[in-house]
Amino acid sequence: MSLSVKLTDAASFQAYVQDYYDELLSELFVGFQSAPLFTAHEGVKGKKLLTQLVTNDLVTRYSATFAPVADALEFKPRNLVVADAKVDLKIIPKDFEGTYLGMYRKKGQDPMDLPFEGYILKSALDKIKSEMEYAIWRAEIPNLPASTDKLIKLFDGIQVIIQDEITATNLTATTTGALTSSNAVAAVESVYAALGDAYLGRSVDVFLSPKDRIKFVQDYRDKYGKYYEAPDGSVELEVGTANVHILPGVPENCILITPKENIHYGYDADWDSNTFNFEQEDRSIKMWMDFKIGVNFGIVNDNIIAVNDQW
Repeated sequence: MSLSVKLTDAASFQAYVQDYYDELLSELFVGFQSAPLFTAHEGVKGKKLLTQLVTNDLVTRYSATFAPVADALEFKPRNLVVADAKVDLKIIPKDFEGTYLGMYRKKGQDPMDLPFEGYILKSALDKIKSEMEYAIWRAEIPNLPASTDKLIKLFDGIQVIIQDEITATNLTATTTGALTSSNAVAAVESVYAALGDAYLGRSVDVFLSPKDRIKFVQDYRDKYGKYYEAPDGSVELEVGTANVHILPGVPENCILITPKENIHYGYDADWDSNTFNFEQEDRSIKMWMDFKIGVNFGIVNDNIIAVNDQW
């Protein structure tokens, strides 16, 4: 039996699929929508050091004596760590002959005949990207890692990083409570106001979940009239230059505001998570891919990152 294909379920959908003129159907996956927004680092094998240069007060009263300021420059390291992940699939094409899907196979006994392999690969790649989107935001390393752990357990995502930085008092959460259709706009604006003065004067980015977008739009519409967004789905806050990004991986009720360039995403090679390797083994087809993935902030402090208390 094909280890990666559940043919009993496929057979049970026979009438449903035939109603759609023999087209194979699959669910819509979200894709890895966050990746293009972040600062990408290619070729990361294990970890990459991200170093912040902190410049303390430099200017003092004039005197003829040379008196360098102590601790004027400070280097703060942060590590972008990537985790190893893999996808293993095994299909026995002949097993399809026992279901209605066997009608798609050619005549004769070709054990490698898989007439919808392109469809299977596209669906698999779409699902992998969807898993990456949720993991980059919500992944958490368990106390007892197991060989069967899914991607969501292979590394610490943005949610865990923020929680840890709040616990370490490197970040201060703004109290908003859960977001609703009557407080979402005020909540986002209050988190935005918590940024340092230097960042209030430049473009930053707001990250919200799709469900919170609905609350934000309803609140905005009720208070201020018609809601406007740019063709790319973003909107500028009226209190400052902040572009709102709606991403499916962001947990509901959570608000993150920081320049998008401050979020760093690590991987080995771009094609790793887009390319399957293949091997024919007797009557089966083995497909697999290996890739690396990780995320971290470049700089962490209350000046450049503002979050609410729902993380």
